[in-house]
Amino acid sequence: MSADTGTLMAGAAKISITPDPGAHEGNLHKLPLAGYGARQGRPAQGILDEVHARALWIRKGTFERVILSLEMLIPPPEAVLALEEKIKDRLGIDPSTIYWGATHTHSGPGGWGVGWLAEAFAGPHHASFQPWLTERIFTCLEAARLDLQPVQWASTSVTTEGLVRNRLVGQKGQVDQQLDSMFFRAGDRVLATIGMFSAHATVVGAHSLDYCGDYPGHWASKIEAATGGTALFLAGGVGSHAAIPPSGDHQGAVQLGEQLAMLSLENLQEAIFSDKVSMAYGEAPVYLPSPHIRIWRVWRLRPWLARLILPIERAVKVQAFQIGNALMISTPCDFSGELCLPIRAYFGQHKTHAMVTSFNGHYIGYVVPQKYYFLNEYETQIMGFYGPQMAPYMSEIIMRLGTATLETNLAGLEINRAANQAP
Repeated sequence: MSADTGTLMAGAAKISITPDPGAHEGNLHKLPLAGYGARQGRPAQGILDEVHARALWIRKGTFERVILSLEMLIPPPEAVLALEEKIKDRLGIDPSTIYWGATHTHSGPGGWGVGWLAEAFAGPHHASFQPWLTERIFTCLEAARLDLQPVQWASTSVTTEGLVRNRLVGQKGQVDQQLDSMFFRAGDRVLATIGMFSAHATVVGAHSLDYCGDYPGHWASKIEAATGGTALFLAGGVGSHAAIPPSGDHQGAVQLGEQLAMLSLENLQEAIFSDKVSMAYGEAPVYLPSPHIRIWRVWRLRPWLARLILPIERAVKVQAFQIGNALMISTPCDFSGELCLPIRAYFGQHKTHAMVTSFNGHYIGYVVPQKYYFLNEYETQIMGFYGPQMAPYMSEIIMRLGTATLETNLAGLEINRAANQAP
């Protein structure tokens, strides 16, 4: 599906999704934080930062896309399903309109999942949290749609220095150092900014029991204070990538977030805006092999037993959203920043700025380069749920989907051009 005609419109909104740890009604005051198994499901104690849901609604003619960023570990799959039903029933749009993303903070609300995997990282399940979260996100989406107004768009990218490292193999590996930014300007003000960066939001460690947006939250706060608009951060290819903050813990998260924000704001000063941009969207299924859960080195569980531990769908999806010369591609995993590099290079040959984001509403573990499969590391030994073929398989799907999306858009442009030239 593609669009080239009509006025480029956008609307943005944000809403707090910070449960009150001091409340004494309901179960939300006992909600655990999500992100570190070492916390052992202990409830949140306080608030260092408010965490939010942010939405950007984009429309051109009959074409609509919604970018959604949650300051959470991942978009909870159960909440995604519930919200998709609300979207279909109450907004009358296809749920595939939503481009899901998360900041991947390891100090956001947990308690959202059922089963061993979800509860290992998000704490004990709290049935009251999902309906509350779903309604908050839906309210944010409605507010973004009501805010629709004519905008101009720009996209930029800058290579950072010394802000991200390869935590899997150190200097033996590569890192994706790009900070990508998109800006939507309404009149003389920036309505919305999107930022994408490939480093785990783990500056604040497992010892903290307070809600915190980590460095992406402080990137957003700095951008919003400077522009007066809404700032959405999407985790890029964070698999195998860690941040290098100026200092440790919360202060380090503040410093790194503000450092990245300053780079985005510098790019804003040089950005070239236009409302004459085309858009296209594509989606492709990723059919999953049998679960590949290893116990030790090459020893792994039988698939039937692995499915009891890891009850995941037979197929997930990747999405592609093209606007102007920028191509956003979502993945259902911690996608490796190393794998982003050849994807960027491939589409760069076609004068397209490609950006891969993680956590699109499904979750299938880590997808890292095939050559690292036999490493006895957390990302490969424990979280590589589907074996060594997932990296080349998913990379191939991304390449093909991105190419098809661009070709769909070019075909749409030709149709529109012919229609405009018709007598």
